[in-house]
Order: sequence, then C-alpha cells, then structure tokens
Amino acid sequence: EEVSKAMWAGNNLVVTATTGAGEERRTFSMDGGDLVVETSVPARIGAPNVTKVTYKRYERGFGG
Repeated sequence: EEVSKAMWAGNNLVVTATTGAGEERRTFSMDGGDLVVETSVPARIGAPNVTKVTYKRYERGFGG
C-alpha cells in the first residue's frame, strides 16, 4: 500500500509517497521553460539517493 500527499512549497510542487520501504519525495519545479523533477528515495545505509531530471519542451517542427 502507498499513500501519497502533495503540497506547494513556494513555486514547487512536492509529492511525498509513504511505502513499506520508506518515504519517497518528488519535487516538481520550473527552470525557465524546462520542467525539473528531483526524486529522493530512502537508502539502505546513509543518506537518501537523489536524482534530478530536466525535461525540455519539444515543439514539433522546431529543431527536430
């Protein structure tokens, strides 16, 4: 079972999911016109694992 909660922290949307493995947090923000998603998941030992992915807007017919 997973329970998720979402809240605004300034201009960022923070979604926290609680599972049997621990608490996973995703932060959604904008950097100019790009969407940035930072995910923090619990580690077995030490600090949580954090990944950051930037999604760039794709416009059909422009640059691709």
